[in-house]
Order: sequence, then structure tokens, then C-alpha cells
Amino acid sequence: MGIVRTMRAVLIGATAVVMGVVGTASAASAGGGGAASTCVNGSATVPIGLLSMATMAGRLCTPAGGADTVVVLVPGATYTGVYWDFTYQPGTYSQVRSLLSAGFATYTVDRIGTGASSKPLAALVTVNKQAKAVNASIQKLRAGAIGGVAFDRVVLMGHSLGSLISMEAAATYGGLDGLVVTGMTHSVNFLLVGEFLLSFTSAPLDPAFAPSGLDPLYLTTQPGVRGGLFHSASDPVPAVVAEDEATKSVLATGELTEGVIRMVLSKSPAITAPVLVSMGAEDKLFCGMVTSVCGSSAALLAAEAPHFPNAASLSADVTPVAGHDLTLARNTGDYQAAVAAWIAANV
Repeated sequence: MGIVRTMRAVLIGATAVVMGVVGTASAASAGGGGAASTCVNGSATVPIGLLSMATMAGRLCTPAGGADTVVVLVPGATYTGVYWDFTYQPGTYSQVRSLLSAGFATYTVDRIGTGASSKPLAALVTVNKQAKAVNASIQKLRAGAIGGVAFDRVVLMGHSLGSLISMEAAATYGGLDGLVVTGMTHSVNFLLVGEFLLSFTSAPLDPAFAPSGLDPLYLTTQPGVRGGLFHSASDPVPAVVAEDEATKSVLATGELTEGVIRMVLSKSPAITAPVLVSMGAEDKLFCGMVTSVCGSSAALLAAEAPHFPNAASLSADVTPVAGHDLTLARNTGDYQAAVAAWIAANV
């Protein structure tokens, strides 16, 4: 799930993207998008500091019949790509499987600092650097450098901090056929975002990350807070909340710092692709402080329209009885179907 922020690192010299190494293709299984798909690992490497590079790992899954469109999935703060291909009852909660079933390929990334990606100093990991790595991944997908298939159409889809990174990439680099923003609006509830920030602890102090070697400026959520922050208050799924706690990841302080800046000084007016904004009606963090903008799809569209003046089109969808983590809601099937239908109609 997530939220985002950053301290910009000094970057001297290289601006060229360094291509990562593609892994070996394998038949998909659990965590791979379903038995009818095939998956291959990929990566893209970008400058991260003065003389250092960082690699963003990803996994490309393609439906059995092939696909012309790939959806690049960027997870939010304290999540890896597991958010999109959830390990508990994936037939219900995996967005990857839903998109594959709709005929789209997926490329699920781990943000730099998480999962199979590089773990540089946390202060170097910024929204800008994450967006650069996402764009490098997209260029490789278009060129057929991952999995051997050159995709004609690319949709970028983020959640929370991943949405902020996706908007940064869309505004800075362009070249997208669609952008799906989930768990993020311009109506930030800064009071509850403050509560969210207070839920963090230094990752090395958490037993789950103590052996990881991460520096103390990587953060994770304290035990037991995710259910109240990220899930539906009225109808959570206890087993999903438990799996969410068990598979949690980290957030870099660089992302945190720059993310706060980007929430205030958004780059969304520079986005020209078709855009879908999708929210849970019970999202505590991004539905506003006084009046909720997530009361209906029409209300959400009206609230977001001024922030996307140059988008080719703008759509909005609100899923009732869903919290911040739309893919982990009990009725996630409705949300997943709405996303797939939007991509089919607009890309």
C-alpha cells in the first residue's frame, strides 16, 4: 500500500539507462499469474547516487494467447509486488490474475529498496529515481528486451505511493497509453497521513527485517496497525489482514520526503494520457479531511478533474465497502473488473 516522499540525491554524470538482465522464462504458478500464463523475470538499472546504480526488478506475465498491451504495476509504501499478486486466495485477490484473464500482460515491479530490487542507502531512494526506473522498465518492454515481446501499448498502474511514482513517470517521460491511479487523490487527509507516519518504525528494529542489513532510514509499519490504516473499517477480511502483516515490506525515507512534496506540488497537470482514478469509499488517507470526495464516482471525478486538465480523458471509479488497499477488499472483484473494462475501452 502506501505513501511517498523524498530527499533528492546528488546525481553527476550518467543519464543513460543501463539495461538489466532478463531471467529465465517459466510456467506460472502461485505468485506467477495463473497456470494458463507464462512469466519471466526482468530488470532495469538506473543511476541512484554519485557513482552508484540501482536495479528495479520486475516480473512479466503473459496470457496463453499473447497480448499487445502490458500493464506495469507499481506497489505502494511498505509493499512489494506481492500487493498485486497476493498470496492469500490469489484467485480472488490477485490483480495480476484478473488482468491476465482479461487478456492483458502484466509487469509487476518491486520498488527500489524492496523485494528483489537493489537496496541502496534509503536517503538515495526518491520518487524521482523510482519513476526513472519505471520508465526504464517501460522502454525495455516496448523494445521486447524482457521476454522477447515488444508491446504496442503500455498502461502504467500504481497504488498509493506507487500512484505518485506513476504520476511522476507519466508527467516526466510521457509515452503512456493509459494511467491508472489507485489509492491516491489530490484530497489528502493530512491528519490521518500524520497518523500513518507515526505508525512507522525503523525497519532494522523489526524482527522481520533485523537480518536484512537495511540501513536505519528504511521504515516499516509497527505490528498490528495495517488493518486499521489500509483495510475496510466496516468489512475487513481477517485472513487478508493477517497475510498483509506477514508480507509487509519497507519505505525509504527519501521516498517519504519527496512524496510529501509531490502530494502538495503535484505534476498531474503535465499528464496527457487517458487517466482512471480508482478509490475505495472507506479510504482514510486520500478521500479528504472534511467532506469525502469518495462518496460516489461522480464526486471523485469532479474533485480530480481540475488536477488533470491535459489528460486525453479522465474517468473515476469508487468501490463501496473498500479501504485504502483496493486489491485486498472483500469485494475486490468489482474493482478489478472496472479496471479491466476501462483499459479495454480506453487503451
